[in-house]
Amino acid sequence: MINITKESVHEAICNLPDEQKQTLAMNCAQYGVTPESIENLVTGILKCVEPCINRTVENLKYWSDNNGKRKRM
Repeated sequence: MINITKESVHEAICNLPDEQKQTLAMNCAQYGVTPESIENLVTGILKCVEPCINRTVENLKYWSDNNGKRKRM
C-alpha cells in the first residue's frame, strides 16, 4: 500500500538530479511560487489519486500471484 505524505514528496524532490532541481528553482522564481507550495500542491494531487493507485497495486499483486488466471467460485 502506498502512503503519500508531504515528507515523501519533499524527499522525492530532494532526490531529483541537480539539473532538475535548478530548473524547479528557476521556474519558482520566475512565477513567484515557493518550492514548499509546489510540494503542497503535488501532495494534494497525489492524495486525491492515492486510492486509485492503491487499488491498482492490489489488482496487480492479485493478478501476479494468480499468474493472470481468474479463480472460479
